[in-house]
Formats: sequence, C-alpha cells, structure tokens
Amino acid sequence: MTKEKKSATVDNDFSSEDARHRFGISIQELEKLMQTRGHEGIKQLNETYDGLSGIEQKLKTNLITGLSNDEIDLSIRIAAFGRNEIPQKPSTTFLCFWFDALKNWTCITLIICGIISFVLSFYHPNGETIKAKIKPKETNVEWIEGVIIIIVAIVPALVTAFYA
Repeated sequence: MTKEKKSATVDNDFSSEDARHRFGISIQELEKLMQTRGHEGIKQLNETYDGLSGIEQKLKTNLITGLSNDEIDLSIRIAAFGRNEIPQKPSTTFLCFWFDALKNWTCITLIICGIISFVLSFYHPNGETIKAKIKPKETNVEWIEGVIIIIVAIVPALVTAFYA
C-alpha cells in the first residue's frame, strides 16, 4: 500500500523543457498552435507536427479513447501542462451593478438636481423670509423635495442592479 502511494506522487516542478523531453512538445508550443487559426494553423500543424496523428504520438494519447485512467500518468500530465480548466471570472458584486446603473445620464442629473434642491432648502439670504414675518414660525420642510428627488433617482438604479 505504501509502495503505491510513493509511486503515485510525482514531482510537480516540471519545466517546459521537461515536458518537451517527456512528451516531445512543450506547453508554449501547444499554446502557439492553439492561437494560430485558419489555414495557417492547419499548415503549421501538418508541417511541424505531422498533423493530428503527430500530436497524438507526441502527447502519448489516443484520438479515439483519449487519456488513460492511470493516476501516475495523469499527475505527470498535470505537472507538465497544468490543469485543463477555464479560470473563473471574479463575480460582480451588487454594488458594481448599482454603480453601473447610476451611470445613466438621467440618474446623474436627478441626483445633482436633488442635491442642489436639498442644499438650497436651507439657504435663506436674510435669515428670514417675507412669509416668516407674516406667519408664525413653522418647521422647515423644504428639504423633503430634494430628498425625494434623490430617492427617485436611486430606487430605479437599485431595482436595475437587483435584476442584473
């Protein structure tokens, strides 16, 4: 049992040259071949590697059955060429969706107008208004208009971000 575990462990420090020596092709050559498209790719495949059968022989695999289930062989291939996985894209957060929705020109305009309205609701040039002299002092509720404008701009952006 310990003998199997020892033989199953493989040095994961394969260099490009080690892979080229063992398989006859390096990962850089495979990447270059994958990036070459169209007739040029077919021409390079046929001239440099003798077609698909040449790649098959270099990679020591079978075009019909694929790779063997041998754990040692698979671990050597992973060490030489890396894992055959597509890296996950980082997920987009709710705040990113929300800020993207707020980049709408209408939302920006409404927010700016709401802030201006909110700030101006507290501004009284003489400290008193003409109405304040006639009527008894009332609480200042003019700021509500600015807050409502800002809310009207933010809520649709939140809904858009939620359903994005």
